Amino acid sequence: MKKTNRSQQTKKERPFPNESGHKSDTIGHLVLIVASLLIFYFAFLLPLAPVYAARNWAPASCTIMTSGMRANHSEKAHNQKFTEEVTYSYEVAGKTYQGNRYKFVEGWYTRGEKSKREPEFIAQYRPGNRTTCYVNPSDPTDVVLNRGLGVSAFLLAGPASLIIIVSAAWRLRQQRQRQRQRPQRKEKLRR
Repeated sequence: MKKTNRSQQTKKERPFPNESGHKSDTIGHLVLIVASLLIFYFAFLLPLAPVYAARNWAPASCTIMTSGMRANHSEKAHNQKFTEEVTYSYEVAGKTYQGNRYKFVEGWYTRGEKSKREPEFIAQYRPGNRTTCYVNPSDPTDVVLNRGLGVSAFLLAGPASLIIIVSAAWRLRQQRQRQRQRPQRKEKLRR
């Protein structure tokens, strides 16, 4: 029986013609999954850490000093994004502090969304109103008004999760197809 180099075999003679594409498919899937996992980590898990830690922070009474929406000045005027901005004072162990963090992950709003969100936000955090803020017991200067994660983290985490799931399902489907085709190919080779 004459031995031939695998690279010299024609496509018809190869027992598994799609095997050469199999490695590039695997690399493509791995790159896609790793990129999605990185997006998921930085967009969702990393911001989730302070939210999780703040569950045990001490509630404190605070007084709103200012509230409104702040523009992101790094963008052009027609494409500006806006976020909530608030300053408040609070007391811990008889000492007065000031804070300005509304939530851990800032939400950005377009000009149209700002016109809807700003009146609601200012009404909720009107200067002079008293509300609850949450203070880190080990560092009284570490404070937040809203301990929630916010929608913006889910906007990136959702698509990243979907890419991971679709890529994994696609990979499993390809593996199953290859497994079903192998016995058929082996039988053809025997004949």
